[in-house]
This record gives sequence, structure tokens and C-alpha cells, in this order.
Amino acid sequence: MTDVEARTRQLAIEVGADQGKHSVDRRDLVNLAAGWAARCCADAADLGGKLPEMTFALASAMEEWSTAPQQRFAGAIARLCAEIAAQHPAAPGDAVRDAFLWTGWCHSTFHGEAVLVHPRLQGPGRPEDIEKARLEGEFLAALLDRLVTDEAVHAAYYGDNRWPSRTSAGGRSYWERKWKAVRAEAMDEVFPDGLPAETNLRMRFSYSPW
Repeated sequence: MTDVEARTRQLAIEVGADQGKHSVDRRDLVNLAAGWAARCCADAADLGGKLPEMTFALASAMEEWSTAPQQRFAGAIARLCAEIAAQHPAAPGDAVRDAFLWTGWCHSTFHGEAVLVHPRLQGPGRPEDIEKARLEGEFLAALLDRLVTDEAVHAAYYGDNRWPSRTSAGGRSYWERKWKAVRAEAMDEVFPDGLPAETNLRMRFSYSPW
């Protein structure tokens, strides 16, 4: 558990935020709330926003039915995000994204829709079915070790175009850079000698309501 996750979970207890699992998708409720708030704050930080702008972004996005504990928790996350952003003035939004990567849901572009990731080995040189399935599963596990959820893998793979980072380095957005790094690490872990000859690895995604 990172220091930010530990602080976040303590804040959730202090303000009385919901604990446990979501009744529909079984996601951790603290992850859901913290990730959503952090994403709003990261977007505000991309535009140079500090705590007032983060708080305003959250207030504008909060549903009317949000409870007082949910509002207090969002405010606490905003203060934590502002602290993180202030320590990284060159790329404040990206620093927030990195700090809350453990939530997974933070970077989802789909609310109320399940995203499933399917790595696929293709080509005439691909292994037999059992070995192929094993390697595909190991590659997905390596991605999820680093990005936590299928939704975050989707966001990284597609560059999170619906919620793009406005911070770039070398012409690449945060998520473009994240995908390049994570994919390289997963490839080194699962295919240390490279893909078999005449084989490529494709990413496929499927979507369905919760």
C-alpha cells in the first residue's frame, strides 16, 4: 500500500465515507470515490488549477444526491491532490494520476459499463491453443499488476482520449507514455526472448453493461 493510499483510506474513515464493495460491480467504494475525485483534480491541475479550482471542479461534477460524507471525502481528496500537485509544478496533473494509479477506476472512461481486455496472439507462428491462452493470460496479468483495472488498461491503450492529459513530454500525453512503458515491462516479463516468429500481439476490448 502506498503512502497516498494509506492516507486516503484514513481520510475515508475520518469523514465517514462509504466502505466496502459497490452493490453492482463489487468495486472497492473507497477506490471508486477517491479515483473519481482524483481524476477531476488532475484535469484541473492540467490547466494550472490549484485547490480552489480543484474544489470547484468537484463541486460542479458532484451529483445532487451526493451525501455529506461523500462531499467531505471529495474535499479531503482535493486537498491531498493539491498537496501532491504543488510538489510537482512541471506536471501537476500527471503527478496526481501517478499517485492515485492504485485506484484503477480513476482513469476509467466508462461509467456503468464493464470493459474487458483480451490480449491476442495472432499470426502463423502463434503457439498452440493451451500455450497461447497461458501467455495471453500472463500478459494481461502483467498489465493489471501495473494498471490495476481493465478500464485503466483501456484508457492507457487509447490515450484516454475522452479525458486527455494536457501535459506532455516529448509530444506524448501522460497515457501514451504510460502505455508505452507498461507494455514494454509486460513484454519483457512474459516474452523475454521476444514474440515467436511470424506472431504479433493485439489488444482487443469488449464492453457490456454492469
